[in-house]
Amino acid sequence: MRLIEFCGSVFFIVLLGSQGLAATLHVPSEYATIQDAVEAAASGDEILLAPGRYAGDGNTYIEVDGLSLSIRSESGPDVTTIDGEDSRWGLRFRTDAVDMVSIHGIEFTGLGGAVGSAILVQGSGEAIVEDCRFVRCTTPDYDPYGNGSGVVMVKDEVRSSFRRCEFSWNDAPFSPSGLRVASSGESTVEMCDFIANSTGAMDIEASSTAASLADCNFVNNGGALYALGGSVRISDCSFINNGSGILSRSQLTITGSTFARTRGILVVSGTLYAENTILNDGCPSVDLQANAPVTLVCCAVDSSFVSGWEHITLEGEQVWDDPLFCDPEVCGGFNDGGIDRYRLHADSPCVWWRSPCGVRIGSLDVGCGAAGIGACCIGDECVLAPEDACASAGGIFVGEGTTCEPSPCGAVPVVPMSWGTIKELFR
Repeated sequence: MRLIEFCGSVFFIVLLGSQGLAATLHVPSEYATIQDAVEAAASGDEILLAPGRYAGDGNTYIEVDGLSLSIRSESGPDVTTIDGEDSRWGLRFRTDAVDMVSIHGIEFTGLGGAVGSAILVQGSGEAIVEDCRFVRCTTPDYDPYGNGSGVVMVKDEVRSSFRRCEFSWNDAPFSPSGLRVASSGESTVEMCDFIANSTGAMDIEASSTAASLADCNFVNNGGALYALGGSVRISDCSFINNGSGILSRSQLTITGSTFARTRGILVVSGTLYAENTILNDGCPSVDLQANAPVTLVCCAVDSSFVSGWEHITLEGEQVWDDPLFCDPEVCGGFNDGGIDRYRLHADSPCVWWRSPCGVRIGSLDVGCGAAGIGACCIGDECVLAPEDACASAGGIFVGEGTTCEPSPCGAVPVVPMSWGTIKELFR
């Protein structure tokens, strides 16, 4: 900054060098490979990938050290793929506290040969991964340094967030094959799908981690979630047809979630607080094993598949009956894990107008069983209900067949008008 005095006044002039401005580096029109763009990038730059398949030298085995960097696709994961050809690993980031790594809109497939085979972020920075897919990647159980598996891995003190991502058909010999959080930094996972991963879908390991999962689906995995430390909050998630549900050594909180055709929850240590959650599918498959303190608040539970009652506290009423899903798969038969099968029948004791706590139990709304169901506005909140249940709750029934997506409830939108237009209305 330079000070200039002119005619008795002082002016402040801020001089910005071109090095202070973030650049966008285009691959492959400006730089032939992703590695070429990384080597030319400065902290804060963005690497933009044109549609295409990126494989081989320069597009795998990419290491980024001490940069804040964004790597994103122009047109999304349907047309932009980083392919490891079943042997190469993808991206590795070493970060400092001020570094932020963001990756958007890319499909990662066929990555292998290393822990964190698709993406590995280590150090003390922040990682943001959005709208990405991780498909048919592999990972060994451990690397030479004792780090466990995961095709995507964050470690050390990295803070991380994953939004609208898919982890599917990934493979590891024994350990979780999808996402592994081995970091003491806070981690959030929102609106992500974990589908058909061979061993486990997700592993949360560090003892000081604060992790939250919201609006996620775990379907057809060998195991769903290993919560092995820290504080873990799960809300509005569906666990359908997994070989196992959750093994927990954490301070675990679960709200508004559904477990069906899935071995349920094994609480080895720590605590479990579960509220408005379904742990019953009408089959001998969902169980709750309590070896440490468990609190259940307005949950749907099959009492015959609960063990460790001496550790369990029941607060308020629970639902002990069949939750009555719309189209549940045959007990013990082939399961396709279809999420919509586990929406609630209108006669379910878990729909909000029948549940003992006056709110829906489980992650999925009513989907069958009665004519006349539609959107009901109770204040600014939208729920699905028959007209009579809506009226009984003091709500406004929008109409049969209407939905809550997008919500018809809330403030009336304002239409912008000029003053001249408003005056015309009153002439």
